[in-house]
Amino acid sequence: MAFDKRLIGLIIVVGFIAGLVGASYTHLMHSIQHFVYNYSSADHMSFGAAVA
Repeated sequence: MAFDKRLIGLIIVVGFIAGLVGASYTHLMHSIQHFVYNYSSADHMSFGAAVA
């Protein structure tokens, strides 16, 4: 039973860390998008609309 609690705890911790890494990559890609395409946050253009 203790192994199950440890496993569940590890799954939760790994999921939390993966979520933080994913959010960091999303913010990084958003910053790159604004740098490469030279438009401000006021333009409200998504990456898909800029590429299309």
